[in-house]
Amino acid sequence: MEGRFSPAFYVMEFWLEVQIVLWPVTLVLGAVALWAVFRLLRLGRLRARPTIVLFAVSLAVFVGLPIYSAMFWWSDPRATVQTQVVATYVLAAFICTYFAIAVFAVVVARGYRLPLTAVGSFLAWINAGVVLAAALGVSGAAVD
Repeated sequence: MEGRFSPAFYVMEFWLEVQIVLWPVTLVLGAVALWAVFRLLRLGRLRARPTIVLFAVSLAVFVGLPIYSAMFWWSDPRATVQTQVVATYVLAAFICTYFAIAVFAVVVARGYRLPLTAVGSFLAWINAGVVLAAALGVSGAAVD
């Protein structure tokens, strides 16, 4: 598929391959996250601020990283070494900020840290393939 956002589709395809190849991890984390969501529902904490922050920041990574990596893909004709280094550093800062906010949301959650940690670990696992593919594509380590 030719077009400006074809690297974003590559990132999402790579994400799906990671989840399928490592299906036991995905299955176990999915089951634990399902238990955690029911637990959060029973406690009435699904609409709590830390839970919403965790879901929102994970959604931002899941949607934002493929778009960002498509904008700064290594094989873009306008890409230079300097632009790719800066783009890789910005990507690393974005990923570190994601994990810091996710950990902070779990720490702030009093009384329901275990279910929120379970949901957060599943969301981090789901985003791991996106993060890896975006890092490979932006840094130039990916092969088209």
